[in-house]
Amino acid sequence: MRPRYRGANARPTVPTQAAAQQNMMSAMSPVASALQQAIPGVTAKQPVTPVDFTTGAKAFKKTRRFDALLHAFALSVYILIAFAILVAVTGILVNKKYSGRALPMTYIGDLSVSGMSQSQIKAMLDEKVAAMQITFVDGGLTRTVPASKFATTVNTDVVSKQAIQDKFSPFAFLSKHRYEPTVTINQRQLAGYADLVLNVGKTPSEDAKIVANKNTFVVQPETQGFKTNPQLLAARITAGISTMNSPVIRLSSLNYKPHIYSSDLEDDVARANTMVNAAIAIEYGRTTIKPTLEQKMSWLQMIETPGSTTMNISFSKTFIRQYVLELAQKYQGEYVDIAKIKDTSKIDAITQEGNVINNIDEATDAIVSALSSGKALTQKLTTTTGTYNKLVNTQ
Repeated sequence: MRPRYRGANARPTVPTQAAAQQNMMSAMSPVASALQQAIPGVTAKQPVTPVDFTTGAKAFKKTRRFDALLHAFALSVYILIAFAILVAVTGILVNKKYSGRALPMTYIGDLSVSGMSQSQIKAMLDEKVAAMQITFVDGGLTRTVPASKFATTVNTDVVSKQAIQDKFSPFAFLSKHRYEPTVTINQRQLAGYADLVLNVGKTPSEDAKIVANKNTFVVQPETQGFKTNPQLLAARITAGISTMNSPVIRLSSLNYKPHIYSSDLEDDVARANTMVNAAIAIEYGRTTIKPTLEQKMSWLQMIETPGSTTMNISFSKTFIRQYVLELAQKYQGEYVDIAKIKDTSKIDAITQEGNVINNIDEATDAIVSALSSGKALTQKLTTTTGTYNKLVNTQ
């Protein structure tokens, strides 16, 4: 009888290998149990579990990969050891060959001294120093003078000893050895030569500064001069000689530079103008006296701070006290303008009684403080009864 299918396109299910094995084991289990019960001492053979070849293949590949890496690492170590031994042996042979002489690739300045003894190196250096010339290039003008003109000395004895390999090192021949000799020149002689020869007719550099322009302070820009700076010149000469070559010095790059530039004084000039524009008044009784802007500007002192690009801006207490004192003398009696008297011996002081202004120093300090902070101030002059000296013009 034909089996019934649930659909027109249905097909019988084909069992897989795993399913077939499971079915076989299920079918054999009752048989094995029956045989074990019927025949004593007979044990039915259990089915063998199939081997997982995929997992085994992965583990095998991993083991082979690790072995290959370990082999490559060991080979690299052996090669490096062999190379180090080869280099060390070569270094030993080189050190033995150049014993008491400079190793290959040894230089003093730009001079190669390879294979030379200490005495040979010193003799060559002394000869080079004795013949050395210094050339100054100033625009289209060229001057050449012997280096000995400035008492130039080079420590050839010391540097020639340094060039000789005194300590054994099997790997020293692999690197370049360069030694710079110490060079000294007479700074005073060089500065004198610069003033008398190199800087003749040249304008010096000038710093920017704050100056009065009518009723305000402005910055006067710096000027770039052409005079050569002897300190920069000395540094360039010693650096050139240390290469054991006759130096060629271009003076255009060694000029004095301004120490203070316009940009350095922008804040200072703004502060100075704020200070002198402070409204200051002095009252004596019903009289009010206001110092002019020109007077306040004359009291202001601007001093460059050493080692800095800023200015120390302050008011002179001496000048302000003199101004207050002149007001006191004027209002205490008849005022005599000493500046207009040709013969000051004709001025006499007469002691008399009256109102004496007694807070000159206090008024001076208050005015200095107000001007320094840029704040307005009305300072009163107070009096007491006493004696004072009245100036009299006797001419």
